Amino acid sequence: MGNNQNDLYDLEAGDILYDSIEGIFGVLCSRKLEFRYSKMRHDDYGEEVSHLAVWKIYWGPNDFSRYTESSLFKMIDSNRLTLFKP
Repeated sequence: MGNNQNDLYDLEAGDILYDSIEGIFGVLCSRKLEFRYSKMRHDDYGEEVSHLAVWKIYWGPNDFSRYTESSLFKMIDSNRLTLFKP
């Protein structure tokens, strides 16, 4: 998926998601980098820095949920979620 997975779907605040199992729509509200971590690369010439991005999604009255960006990509890939750009 490349170095910046967000480029694959270009998720942005205001995008709409449809959950095909629950039958509900949600709106992406905000993206936040929750964790930053580094690990040694296999070639031992440095560290690789990774981030864990988390999206806040509004599903309905008083229903805000948080999902990792990678889990959203997987759910879009498997057709659990459908992404609509306004």
